[in-house]
Amino acid sequence: MLVGAITWYVYVDQKERILKNTVANYSYYLEQRNNLILALLSPTVSDISYLARQRSVRKYSGEKRDIELLKEDMQLMAMSNQDYKQVRFIGPDGRERIRFNWIEGKLQSVPDSVLQDKSDRYYYRNALELKPGEIYVSPIDLNIEGGQIEVPYERVIRFATPVYSLKQKLLGIIVINQYLNGYFSQLSGENKKVNKHFMFLNTDGYWLMGPPNFPVFGFMFNNLANQNFAHYFPNAWGTISSQAAGSVYNDNGLFVFRHVSIANDFINGKQNNLNNLISDPQNDWVFVAHLKKTDIAQLLHLRVLLWSALLLSALVLFFITYFISRYRYKEQLYIAELNSLNEVLEDKIDERTRELTEANRELQSVNEELESFSYSVSHDLRAPLRHISGFVDLLVKKNQEELNEKGKTYLRYIKEASSEMAKLIDDLLNFSRMGRAEMKMVRFDMSSLVGEVQKAIERDNKERDIRWHIESMPEVKGDYALLRQVWYNLINNAVKYSSKKEYTQIDITCEVDENQYVFSIRDNGIGFDMKYIHKLFGTFQRLHSDAEYEGTGIGLAIVRRIVNRHGGLTRAEGAPGEGAVFSFSLPKA
Repeated sequence: MLVGAITWYVYVDQKERILKNTVANYSYYLEQRNNLILALLSPTVSDISYLARQRSVRKYSGEKRDIELLKEDMQLMAMSNQDYKQVRFIGPDGRERIRFNWIEGKLQSVPDSVLQDKSDRYYYRNALELKPGEIYVSPIDLNIEGGQIEVPYERVIRFATPVYSLKQKLLGIIVINQYLNGYFSQLSGENKKVNKHFMFLNTDGYWLMGPPNFPVFGFMFNNLANQNFAHYFPNAWGTISSQAAGSVYNDNGLFVFRHVSIANDFINGKQNNLNNLISDPQNDWVFVAHLKKTDIAQLLHLRVLLWSALLLSALVLFFITYFISRYRYKEQLYIAELNSLNEVLEDKIDERTRELTEANRELQSVNEELESFSYSVSHDLRAPLRHISGFVDLLVKKNQEELNEKGKTYLRYIKEASSEMAKLIDDLLNFSRMGRAEMKMVRFDMSSLVGEVQKAIERDNKERDIRWHIESMPEVKGDYALLRQVWYNLINNAVKYSSKKEYTQIDITCEVDENQYVFSIRDNGIGFDMKYIHKLFGTFQRLHSDAEYEGTGIGLAIVRRIVNRHGGLTRAEGAPGEGAVFSFSLPKA
């Protein structure tokens, strides 16, 4: 059952993936059809707007000269597109004043005797309600001539706009009947494998274009009044008619759909930046791509794989069951023995864990007490030390004449000793703070930090000849202030212990390992004997006297504590008289 469940899960997952990819592909295809039809209609909107603004239209008076001028402009526009099958100018009373027809590839001006009364046509009545500059766009239907549907069928859409004089008097209506058969051919495109699934519906679900087994323009024929999409696919139409875009998958196959609206897509600026179109509500069309289940080849292959996998799984399950039953008894014995051993082992592990936890808790408590004690002692010693130093200064200032040379010398020793002790206390406090301060981890450029410390060192040693070689540093994550202290202590030591050289050479490099950065500071100073390496990073440990090099011996201890808190390591190498190399590592963030 588990194998079957897994197989079924894989089947359902792959099926959903296939359907999702198919929906995405056809959704993109429908979006292309949407953009194409809007692009095809865009020039017509521009042409009728351009014609309505012409001087021959705006100053039309009905006189012969004005009629000829208007005819010339209408003829020029009609000749620009043979799909403008009829271009007419209708007077305010509804009668045609001028009309051009494309007949058998030739543009012809219709004689006055043949001009018709169009006052009862819906596009004329709708155009009368428009303001100057607005354009009415009709639904797509079949062209009717003499009360009969033209054969062969000609899909047509009408654009109409009112024309007003300079004094806002209605002069007439310009109407373009645009035939769409050629445009629909472009919509169907050249990819027959894809386009055979394409359907173009109106909002009532009637086909304006579709596969040959479905009737088109059924709303214009009495015998096809109910032959629409809802009649053939009622389960899918409910979703398609109520949502702007999406997909439906049922027993009839996969339906991917998208609503196309001149009111939303064309008027609101997606195509022409025009807001002056008055589109008929029936121009909210629906594009549908319908694929039967047999049209989705990947699903057919997936079903074959499903049954093959289930059959194979059944065979495998049979053999597994057979072998399991043979070794069931031995397995139970082994399990019982292992359980017994596990219980003993778990008891020992629990006991050892309790011991380690308790020891760790005691060690942590001792460390915290030592840290607190160190901080308190260092802090509390500062006040009496300030008193000693202060009273020595007063004694020297007010009783200098009463003191002999030996007394003055003793006071100087006391003053120097108190200053040295103050330094030790300050360093001890700093060392204590390094373990107590909260770290503020941020990302920063290590090159900038090294450059900042370099400038500080140079300010403090203006009389020294320091020669630098600094490689490019990476971006790291750490506490900026604490790592600045690390760099300052290490570089300052390098400068200090090379002070007796003719010049100081400082080389700063960075090596990148798989999981860490290793930073190194090399100097040409006095170096050290490696047998004392264990003392270097200890608290108040010094390898040279104060007379040679001043200091308290706390700097490297602070370096190690800061680096350890960042998860890194410190090390040093050197030889007497040959300089030293101090390195520390930081993990990659």
